Amino acid sequence: SVSLLVNAVGIGAAGEFEALDIADWRRVMDVNVLGVVNACHAVLPSMKGRSCGHICTIASAAAYHNLPQLSAYNMSKASLVSMTETLRAELHGCGIEASVMISAFYRSNIARFTLGGQTAQRRAKGLVRLSSMSSEEAAKATLKGIASRRTYLLVGAQARCVYFLKRHFPNFYNRLAPKIAQKAF
Repeated sequence: SVSLLVNAVGIGAAGEFEALDIADWRRVMDVNVLGVVNACHAVLPSMKGRSCGHICTIASAAAYHNLPQLSAYNMSKASLVSMTETLRAELHGCGIEASVMISAFYRSNIARFTLGGQTAQRRAKGLVRLSSMSSEEAAKATLKGIASRRTYLLVGAQARCVYFLKRHFPNFYNRLAPKIAQKAF
């Protein structure tokens, strides 16, 4: 039986909103969102039967960062935040926790799994280059967050900074996002 499910699935997609192929939109949603839904469906009956467990879903600061040319990826990660919030509310009082890890990019090979061609993969590499956090550091911070039983696990200084700016200064942040993208791309 599963006590801890970490939904760590994801592919990227990059490109102008109207230029990104509908098939790529579907693929991103199938992998990033429905992959998580399927995993949750598989373990929830067992967790409910034992009245214990924890589901942690790896999302991204893309859920609220909303950099240009990442619309499909951004939307998929925002869906995961919403799903986790809903799941947590539904599971309240039954011994099962749900949390969502939100980080900026960390050093990983996501560029290899980014749809949209070579330009999209180059952009993903650019975003990864902006990070000083390794995937191991992100994993350790996530496990520490899971132990704290918090809903939102903001991992890394970049994710916390973006979250703060977007929440408290949304108009400023919305002007800043294209500049961040330009630096990364």
